[in-house]
Amino acid sequence: MKYRKDFVTNSSSSCFIVVSKIDLNDELREYMKEEYGKYGLRLLEENLTKWNAEEALSRSGYYLEGEYIPDEVAAMLDPESDYLVSRHYTWTTEGDENGDDAWLEDHIPDKFKERLYESDSD
Repeated sequence: MKYRKDFVTNSSSSCFIVVSKIDLNDELREYMKEEYGKYGLRLLEENLTKWNAEEALSRSGYYLEGEYIPDEVAAMLDPESDYLVSRHYTWTTEGDENGDDAWLEDHIPDKFKERLYESDSD
């Protein structure tokens, strides 16, 4: 029988991507300010993005905030609207944690967001 005497790891993680259309208006800003203070307002400012199809197009398809967006989803996006791309970990053995983008997606009330796309967990 063989015994392993050095460090062995089988680390991995799994995550999925969510693209949500956000109705950024005064009511949402006020809600985020009341519930989360400057932190909530800062997250809105830092994580929402506009859609620009020309900038998002690469040789292999469309990308928004560095994440692949299927063509049928890209066709639904409007350059005048605000979008949130969030990465959510389903499990990890490496200590990965959801970032501000996932926190924001989880804390914006449903009446201000519409989920347009959710990738499969990788």
